[in-house]
Amino acid sequence: MSATIRCAFQKAGLCRVGRRAHRDPQTRDNRGMKADPGNRSPKARRSFWNEGPSDFPAFTRAVPFTLNEGRFYSSVYGNPDRAPRQGSSPRFPNHRLLLPLSPPRNTLVGPVTIRTLSTVQSPGLGETLNRRRLDASLRSLLVKSSMSVDSAEKTCEPTMQLDRLRKRLRAVAFGVLLLLVPGQGQDSSSPVRTTHTGQVRGSLVHVKNTDVGIHTFLGIPFAKPPLGLLRFAPPEPPESWSGVKDGTSHPAKCLQDFASMKGLTLKLLNVTLPSTSMSEDCLYLNIYTPAHSHEGSKLPVMVWIHGGGFVMGMASTYDGSALAAFEDVVVVVIQYRLGLLGFFSTGDKHATGNWGYLDQVAALRWVQQNIIYFGGDPDHVTIFGASAGGMSVSLHVVSPMSKGLFHCAIMESGVALLPSFTANSSDVVSTVVANLSACGQVDSEALVDCLRHKSEEEILAINKPFSIIPGLVDGIFLPKHPQELLASADLHPVPSIIGVNNDEYSWIIPSFMNNSDAQKEMDRETIKDGLQKISKMMMMPPEFGDLLMEEYIGDSEDPQTLRIQFHEILGDCIFVIPALQVAKLQCSYAPVYFYEFQHQPSFFRDFRPSYVRADHGDEVHFIFRSPLGSSHIQLTEEEELLSRKMMKYWANFARNGNPNGEGLPHWPVFNQEEQYMQLNTQPAVGRALKAHRLQFWTKTLPQKIRELMEAKEKHTELVAVLFCQSCHNKGPQSG
Repeated sequence: MSATIRCAFQKAGLCRVGRRAHRDPQTRDNRGMKADPGNRSPKARRSFWNEGPSDFPAFTRAVPFTLNEGRFYSSVYGNPDRAPRQGSSPRFPNHRLLLPLSPPRNTLVGPVTIRTLSTVQSPGLGETLNRRRLDASLRSLLVKSSMSVDSAEKTCEPTMQLDRLRKRLRAVAFGVLLLLVPGQGQDSSSPVRTTHTGQVRGSLVHVKNTDVGIHTFLGIPFAKPPLGLLRFAPPEPPESWSGVKDGTSHPAKCLQDFASMKGLTLKLLNVTLPSTSMSEDCLYLNIYTPAHSHEGSKLPVMVWIHGGGFVMGMASTYDGSALAAFEDVVVVVIQYRLGLLGFFSTGDKHATGNWGYLDQVAALRWVQQNIIYFGGDPDHVTIFGASAGGMSVSLHVVSPMSKGLFHCAIMESGVALLPSFTANSSDVVSTVVANLSACGQVDSEALVDCLRHKSEEEILAINKPFSIIPGLVDGIFLPKHPQELLASADLHPVPSIIGVNNDEYSWIIPSFMNNSDAQKEMDRETIKDGLQKISKMMMMPPEFGDLLMEEYIGDSEDPQTLRIQFHEILGDCIFVIPALQVAKLQCSYAPVYFYEFQHQPSFFRDFRPSYVRADHGDEVHFIFRSPLGSSHIQLTEEEELLSRKMMKYWANFARNGNPNGEGLPHWPVFNQEEQYMQLNTQPAVGRALKAHRLQFWTKTLPQKIRELMEAKEKHTELVAVLFCQSCHNKGPQSG
């Protein structure tokens, strides 16, 4: 089959062409034309123009539409007499511009078709990139009207003077040349872009195992360094600089316990994290953009917010090159303050808190102002993240501060309702910090001043005991608790992808929480003890653990089954049930697409227990096609295909607010039927994920706890009455 997309020249320009292109190399002359001996009769010349696939329309002739040795030509009646240049290598050898056979003198009338000469069932990476480059180039340079062609049958038939057409095509050729040919206009190996605050020089890198080029711009400041008086203060816009800033190396990561993180990552994932410096001066972002992009490309923008429990993480861990190259999007990876520096609050005006969230807002504002210079479209920004990054995304959806800064949201294993990550008061944390810092029990202004004079090493020491420093309902970023904001009639969410993995609490999370017992075979007593600790931490009655045992464990005594069910309890409590709740709350206002990632990565099987399925964070490796930037880990062929499908789902969503597209299994919207996508090597649609568990956590369990509390209150009242009666009866006798 050949793909035909028809368009026609208009007064102002051309209609848009379609998106299909496949390779079929042909011999070209140095103008991109097929060689012709020259002195042919009109009839013979007409026959020459009709050469090609037999299904070309009879009224058309094929004009090559190609790029040779750094020059792009697309001519109508160009001189076909020149012989092919030695060593010529057409860039788009498969395209033909189909024109009418016998136009009136000096006038072109009728449909013009861009036709592919062959169909490739599984086009290669270079093929895909060329197809997108050609499409993007033609769309941006040939289209001057609002008319677009969205099917093979649409056409328009205006008239254009041939000399005007030649001039336009020459101009188009020059423009496409600037776009598609490396080294024209500026050295593509060290591209320079101008932002609102100054120029930055990037570099050309190639996607792993390919020759596809991507421009990277690393360490671009989106805010002033949060030092001195800006410690525990909202971020301020970055200062301008003179000259050209170097953007070829990763920025320093924010203050964190990196030694512990590095050790755990090596132990749990067999991945060595990149060695970068660490500094409080860390408010920077990295940009990955297709090498062909330019100001005006208006590619979709995908802003990644890293996870790490709000206490660890860095931009250098995530390489956006593959996603940017394969899907023709601009990927931005941001950093934000962590731990004490990111979330400490005194609960008043002296330190309102949520600094890490405010850093993210500042980064999104920077993107709105500057991403156009890197080929991005500020009107098509998608924020996405996993774990704490997913929770951040979810909070931006409900925060009034973030409104208008993005247009789609993807939440991977993290939403606004994750337990313990949002507090109404900062009293406990500020009291502990005052004691650990030796600042003493002073007023909040003095405490903040004392902490601002602490060194980075002292801040890290104060931060070490905290596994979590929760965000705060501050009245600014979070005017109310996320639960209230999600239930509010004022909720106006954007289209969202929300999802979880099928074994969230199996390997990574218990290790980071120092819960090594969760990875051993268990007996019933061990589980009871664990659930009692959780009950106290959640300030639940002791019976809370018994209710969970009844629901998940039943009468089972098998150690392996007990371990699996314990993992399910914690995974449901922390990740799955909150994600389903948020999806249900948002789907009435905007489209929601839900997924469960189910694939067990092959590259972890040699050192991770076999019972671990799709653990927390496993999907991230497939979105970026690079497990935490590790070059020695290889995806299998099936995993490579899964990765490409997931990247395409994510990028389609960034483009259209809908993940579906050609060649992908259909992903239905999450609505009353609660359909969701099971992401595996063979994706399939599921229905009502964990419906019974959701009913238990949101209806049955709260009702039983209320009944227990009421029974306790009645029992307490009865004991008090009996005690009083006893005192009354004993009173006269003792008198």
